[in-house]
Amino acid sequence: MPTALRVGRRRSDDVVVLAVAAGAMAADGHVFHRSENGVWLTSVVPSTHLSEKRTNP
Repeated sequence: MPTALRVGRRRSDDVVVLAVAAGAMAADGHVFHRSENGVWLTSVVPSTHLSEKRTNP
């Protein structure tokens, strides 16, 4: 999460990080692809596979 915080804080200290349950998605049949620059991509992320990570207690 440190990279996500660093990138998010370029604009504001109030950052929300969404975690993707990629393992559960893959188990459910979702397909992932890795881009040339190493970023993992998929066409859809269902809300059931997202969770919010608090960054400001």
